[in-house]
Amino acid sequence: MESNEATTMNMVLFGMTELTTWNRSQAELMDRVESLGDDEERRPLHVDRQNFLRRATVAKGFYNALRGTKITKKIIFALEKLMRLAA
Repeated sequence: MESNEATTMNMVLFGMTELTTWNRSQAELMDRVESLGDDEERRPLHVDRQNFLRRATVAKGFYNALRGTKITKKIIFALEKLMRLAA
């Protein structure tokens, strides 16, 4: 891939990430579980938006795979831990 093709691809992906998460709240975008010392007033960074999309994609995959089955609180807790690891 040539340099300008890679730059174009990066710009498109950056824009798609920003547009996809545009109307999301700050609380949705920022997972502060792993960053306890983080400034509460900080605006979401692009990486926060990327991580949100990653978590949402993994969660959708898990819940689609388990559709139609009884999901207990224990399973939900385990899935949330896996999603944090994946993102």
